[in-house]
Amino acid sequence: MPNLDIDSDTCGVLYQEEDLLLNPLNIEKGVAYVPEGPGLGVELDQKAFKRAMKRAV
Repeated sequence: MPNLDIDSDTCGVLYQEEDLLLNPLNIEKGVAYVPEGPGLGVELDQKAFKRAMKRAV
């Protein structure tokens, strides 16, 4: 359906004041490339995450 917004399908960067990942996902032309690191392949920016948690609480 054109113009149908589903909040769960929106990227988190649209809701965050700053990026929570040290190396953001590589997204080009609507394609997100899988990171090569261990686990989920991303590393969380602990300081940014703590700031975001303080704002949320």
